[in-house]
Amino acid sequence: MLTLLFYNKVESLKVYHDITEIKNKIYNLKNGIFWLDLVSPGDEEVSLLKEVFQFHPLAIEDCLYRLQRPKLDEYDNYFFMVMHAFSHHSAKEPVEFDAFISNNFVITFHWAPLSFIDGLVDRFVKNPVVFEKGVDFLLYSITDALVDEYFPLLDDIEDRLSEIEETTFKHPDRHLPSRIFDIKRDILNLRKTLSAQREVFNLLLRHDFPFIREESRLFFMDVYDHIFRLFDTVDMFFERASGALESYLTVVSNLTNEIMKVLTVFTAVMMPLSLIAGIYGMNFKYMPELSWRLGYPFALLLMVLTALGLLYYFKKKNWI
Repeated sequence: MLTLLFYNKVESLKVYHDITEIKNKIYNLKNGIFWLDLVSPGDEEVSLLKEVFQFHPLAIEDCLYRLQRPKLDEYDNYFFMVMHAFSHHSAKEPVEFDAFISNNFVITFHWAPLSFIDGLVDRFVKNPVVFEKGVDFLLYSITDALVDEYFPLLDDIEDRLSEIEETTFKHPDRHLPSRIFDIKRDILNLRKTLSAQREVFNLLLRHDFPFIREESRLFFMDVYDHIFRLFDTVDMFFERASGALESYLTVVSNLTNEIMKVLTVFTAVMMPLSLIAGIYGMNFKYMPELSWRLGYPFALLLMVLTALGLLYYFKKKNWI
């Protein structure tokens, strides 16, 4: 699927989706600014990158063979960015998001639909002021929307962590460790992606790219700050997840100790009773109590008093 947003002062903003129409229009795009977005393109759409725009084969290869690490490459009259977005608000499904940037266009390429792209198209159609400001502000708007999509992911992880932390002390169960490790895996995926994207924007801000004007650098700095804040939050969440796992192990250990204490007390009480029963169960001929009429009640009373005495002793020692 292709979406072309073309702007110039004469025609204002026009939107095209048909590839034939786009091909006919594409040779007249030098007199304006445009954004071409390709979603899961076929061979005909990819040929635009090769034959019409004549991008470097290595850059096109990076688009076709996913997932590339986020990076920034500079070519003769354009630069190429690789970033990662996430679809369906899940940290398990990173989507490579590639962008070609030149003096009058931004071309984006991704293999899965991204909700923030649809939101940007609707926003630009209603108000094309970003196109009036230039291609650097267009790139800023796209990257800012991409980074903002990370915040719902972190909100979801925080909710899952809070639920686990509450469950750990109220109703710990054997499935909690697997849930914690699942969260830690998501956090590590985000951390790896954010670390690389932080470097991309660091390069973008430190190098003098001809298409990035000084007045737009402050806006890219804002995106960089968002990534930095996300990175710090992810680190904090990782520590919380590790703490939740340690808390779970502590709670389980305490529960195990309580169970062992009960079993130990039970065993300690039963051992002398077993001894008494064993003594009177010996098959000797001359045992005075065996012929005593009150021998049986006496043995039972002795067992009860022994058990009560042991329980009293344990209680006095604060062992139970």
